[in-house]
Parts: sequence; structure tokens; C-alpha cells
Amino acid sequence: MLSSLLQDIRYAARRLAASPGFTAAAIVTIALGVGANAAIFGVAKSVLLDALPYAEADRLVRIYGGLRDDARQRGPLTAGAVTDIAARQQSFTRMSAFATSVGDAVYGDEDGPRVAKATWVEPSLFETLGVAPTQGRTLRPEDAMSGFGPLSGGAQGDDTATSVMISHAAWRRLFLGDPAVVGREAVVSGLTRTVVGVLPESFIGPVGEADFYFAVDVAPVAAHAIAGRRSGWLGLVGRLKPGVSEAAAASEIATIWAQLKREYPEEITQVLDVVPMREALVGDTRTPLVVLLASAGLVLLVACANLAGVQLSRALSRRREFAVRIALGAGRTRIVRQVLSESALLGLAGGLAGLLLAVLALTALQGLASSSLPSYAELSLDGGAILAAALIALAAGFAFGAAPALAIAATDPQATLREETRGASETRRSRTLRGVLVACQLALCISLLAGAGLLGRSLWAMSSAPLGFATDGVLTATVRLPPRDRKHGPRSMTRSSSVYEPCRA
Repeated sequence: MLSSLLQDIRYAARRLAASPGFTAAAIVTIALGVGANAAIFGVAKSVLLDALPYAEADRLVRIYGGLRDDARQRGPLTAGAVTDIAARQQSFTRMSAFATSVGDAVYGDEDGPRVAKATWVEPSLFETLGVAPTQGRTLRPEDAMSGFGPLSGGAQGDDTATSVMISHAAWRRLFLGDPAVVGREAVVSGLTRTVVGVLPESFIGPVGEADFYFAVDVAPVAAHAIAGRRSGWLGLVGRLKPGVSEAAAASEIATIWAQLKREYPEEITQVLDVVPMREALVGDTRTPLVVLLASAGLVLLVACANLAGVQLSRALSRRREFAVRIALGAGRTRIVRQVLSESALLGLAGGLAGLLLAVLALTALQGLASSSLPSYAELSLDGGAILAAALIALAAGFAFGAAPALAIAATDPQATLREETRGASETRRSRTLRGVLVACQLALCISLLAGAGLLGRSLWAMSSAPLGFATDGVLTATVRLPPRDRKHGPRSMTRSSSVYEPCRA
């Protein structure tokens, strides 16, 4: 069987080499379909299927505060809400808060000041996420700055935070990969900090990438008269206890929130939304990715439909050859296998070319789409994506080879030989079949193209939805204020933004 299969492949290769024009057109057609699917599937796999950079990520959930009494409008929580929920819940092994924004900080060394990214987290956040440092240790409660929060309504206690954790990227960029970075002092926003640990390269914070992670004690802020219940700036993530479902945890959180509303009727106007961690990180990216996958799938179907028509036409032109071979004793199965081998070879060749197109497309999209995807997404093709592309190419080859294979299987050699006389190379039956084939091919392609166009229009509508205000001629400006004294230095991390309309001549 293996020997005959190799013979079929060699015969198919000779047939394709004898028709270079058709072979090149078929490979390009398959490459476009497979390349589009491979590129989109690679991104979708990274965003929707690959494991998150946390231990047992399926047990992690994030809790949002719904704005304007609408849980779909996700927003931050107050320090008071965070501490009350953490104290009353029974469904989580641990809960931790973090600032929902990543601000600017100034890192200074012998090369001069440089702008970096910094954020504030509860010391237990990394343990909750199940992330261990590659060097040093994680933050501890004694590392926390008491009562300080970048958006806590001005509440600030004494500057007692002298420790900082750094990301792997910051270790490479700002500290030049110093193997002895743990224990090294770093001047951040005018204050001297001690580096206590380096996070793994794969770690991504719940709100994006940051260079410096400072510890914050939320309890003093929660006790503040104004900042405790009326200033939302915190996110909350929890790790479910073994055996506790997300629905049960959400029900418990809803019960706790109802109690807090009765206790603080004038201060709590939000609703809560409990979502899995992956959904929190993916956000609004899921729907556009699904639309893109569907559009790429329709493009591949159009390619298969066109190639199926061409292959069937070629098979009809070889009806006499197949009839003679069957009459001489060749098995129909062997002939069908030869035709399928030719189609599969075309599919694999187109798949290889499609992978190259996918790599080029993802490289071109690195700077354009990275800001629209979750921070953990990778615009590259891993082993799983390459395997999926190979299977897609092979399936496409069998798909557009199925029609001629079925036509050959139904061939009546005696009738064919009677019809195929020397003076009539193409019978009325063949012409009728060709006409029906062309009509079906056009109808299928038009319907598939219409579906792809509607999906593309939906994607454009989602990406260009009105923001609710006029954006023409409006710019934003960010002002970084340097620290005026060492005690209140961290205030420089807060960005001051303004919106203005430029003058027109």
C-alpha cells in the first residue's frame, strides 16, 4: 500500500509539473485561503485558547463595579468595597486588589532620567495569581505604603514603601539584565527604592504591563471619609476555592453587595459583575476575532469552490483516459486515490506558501494590532497554529478534490467510450455537465462572497462605532509633573491630561 501511495504521489507531481500555469494558480489560491486562516487562527488561539500566564487560571475571577447601574459598563471599585467583600466572602482562598491604571514614573540612574511605567498592588496579588518571581521574593505587607493610592481622592499616609518589584522587561531594559539586581537601590520618581524581586518574562499584570510594582495598604484608604466609598480606583481579583463554581461565587458576591447597599445606601450606587479572568483580559476582543475567523473561513471556502470547479473540469476532460484504464482492469479506488493525491499535494504546497504569507502578515500587523489585543497575546505562529494550518491545507485539498473523485467513481466506461468518438472530443452530456458546474460554482462563490462582505461590514461597524462626541480636530496632551519634594514624590506618577481644540488658520 505504501509503495502504491508513493507511486500515486510521484504521478501526481508529474501531472502538476506538466501544467505549471494551473499548478501556480491553484497554489496561490490555496495560499491566500490558508494564509488568512493561519494568521487569524494564530492570533485567536493565543488570545482565546492558550493558557494564561497564571497558575490554575481557570480558578481566577475578576470583580468589577458596574457604572450607571449597568453591569456591562465595567468600572473600578472603592477601597471600602474591596475590604468589605474580602472580609465577608467564603468562596475564595484569597482576594487581592490592584490599581486599575498604570501610570508614568521617572527612573533615574547614571544615564539620566527615563520614563517608565508603574502601578500599585496589594502585596498578596502575586500569590493570588499564582506567580513566583524568577529572582528574589514577592512583596510583603511590610513593604506597603500606608494609605497611599494614586486615585484615592487625595488620601495619603506616610511614605513607608521602600521596596519595589520589577518586570522582566524592566530588568532587561533599565537594569541591563544585572544578575545581582535583587537588593539594588533604584531611584523612582525621586524616591530611593530597593528591588526585592524580578517577575517572570511571561507575567502580565491584570491591567497591562508595568515596569515597577509598588505595594499599597488599602485598609487606611477604606477608613477615609471621602476616599473610602466614593473614589473608585481599584480592581479586585480572587482565586476560587476548590470545588466552588463561578456561579456560586457570583451569587455570594451579589448577596454581600446587597448587604453593603443597605449599610451604605448613599455611597454605594454600583452593581457588581463577576467574570472569569480570561474574559476580563480579553474584553471586547472576542467578537472581532470570531468575525475575522468566520470571514477567513468563507475566503477558504471560496477558494475551495473555485478549485473544485477547475479540478472537476480537468477530470471531465480526462474521462476517456479514465474509461480506458477502467476497461483495462484498473480499480476505481486506485484512480480516485490518484486524483485525491493530486489535490492533496496541491493543498500541502498551498499550505506551505500560506504559512509564509501568514508569517509576513503577522509581522506587518505587529505594530497595528498589538494595541487592540490583550497584552498577553502573541502575534506569531506556534506549533499548534502550524499544525492547524497543515490540517486545514490538507482538508482543503481533499475538499476540492472530492468532486472530481466522485465523478470518476460514477463513470460508466462503456458509455463513455461509445460517446467519446474520434470526431467528438466533448459530448453533449459533458457540455451540459460543465454548464451546470459553472452555474453552481458562480452561485456558491457569490453567496460566500456576500457572506464575507457582510462579516467585513460588521467588523468595520464595530471598529468605527461613534464615540458619542466629535473627535475631529481634537487632541489630547499629557503633562508629566516632576516631584517637588521627596516625601510626596510618588504624586508625579499621576498623569494630568487635558483636551483642547487646536487653532485653525
